[in-house]
Amino acid sequence: MPRLSPQLPSFFRRLATLIHNPEKMLYEMSTPDPPIRAVFESSTIQLPTKVWLQKLVAAELTADLTRRADLENCRIFRVEHRRNSTYPHEIVLVWVRHQPSQFQRVVRLERYKHLHDHSGQQGLRAVSHVFKDYSADLIGLQTGNRDMILIGDSLQNVKASSYDVVESFDITADDQPNVLHCAAAAVTLSDYAKDYSGVAYMCLWWARSLFLLLKGRVEMESEHVLAAERGPSFPEAGCFSSLRLINEDASIRFSTGFSATDSKKLTIALMDATVNVEDVAAAQQQIAAEIARIQDPENQVFSGGRTVMVLQGLYSSCLHSSLTTLDGRVEAIAEQVHRVSHLETRILEVEQQANDADQRADKASQHAKEAEERADEADQRAYQAEVTVRQLQAMMPDA
Repeated sequence: MPRLSPQLPSFFRRLATLIHNPEKMLYEMSTPDPPIRAVFESSTIQLPTKVWLQKLVAAELTADLTRRADLENCRIFRVEHRRNSTYPHEIVLVWVRHQPSQFQRVVRLERYKHLHDHSGQQGLRAVSHVFKDYSADLIGLQTGNRDMILIGDSLQNVKASSYDVVESFDITADDQPNVLHCAAAAVTLSDYAKDYSGVAYMCLWWARSLFLLLKGRVEMESEHVLAAERGPSFPEAGCFSSLRLINEDASIRFSTGFSATDSKKLTIALMDATVNVEDVAAAQQQIAAEIARIQDPENQVFSGGRTVMVLQGLYSSCLHSSLTTLDGRVEAIAEQVHRVSHLETRILEVEQQANDADQRADKASQHAKEAEERADEADQRAYQAEVTVRQLQAMMPDA
């Protein structure tokens, strides 16, 4: 982008920036009325997967009495496994349509590595994004990971235009799961593989496992096999450089065997070509240790597609737990609303009783006033009678 003159008015500087960087342009997305929190909002949503699930099942306001129905109306109608066209990073896109408004959102889900620079500051970067950053310290479990979602209303909005389709499937109206199924699947993967591994639990494994997990869930609910359509990036999926790390069934290639040639290829693929021999040796030692951990009999859920089978059970448990949490919170809100309604009814009853008492007091006061007036009239008549008697007595002759 050309340098902009500081004398240029701010409006034109901002306009020029947006022309050269259209991804920085903010606009308000159409939403149902009312908007659905953490799914259909007026701007993009970017959150860690666990935080997203927490926000989905959070029901804290009286308006959330219909929260589960609102989420069930956010139907998944398409799932895509995609791979970046320039570097080996893979993601999953889940397309969501709201019923009955027909508004759409696309949810981008991916595994990120949480990197720490030498200054101690934390940063968020896609795994495999910059080749020169691959060195021995990226192999193993030192740096953890960050699994994220980004929700927008288009490929451009979620910055996925540079990603080619690996495989995809559409879901018919009768079999459509909702957005909560998507979040539960992502959190299941995050919990199952809490720590990043350069030869196992990287973005390649995460994306493929999530795609198969969602596909398997739909097939289980519909009781028929989905026909997934392969895209142009299918042959490269699961590969780093020319080396395959993740198989088509999401199993880890090196879970069953790892040769010296594999070690050399993996080291070259994961490290910058300019490193010295000592760095290569250290990297190979760490890779060997990681491979040994993967091949441990206690971890033999990795091969033959058994990972996805195990994850399906964990996924069902996570989904059930999420729905139970949501229903419990909605029930608590309903109970609170019931208590408030009962108190309001009781207050109205007490106020009515007070009004009735006031009316009775007013009537009693009116009766007392009328009685007092009648007594005054009687006294007046008695006085007049006494005056009359005296006048008559005065008119009578003395005896």
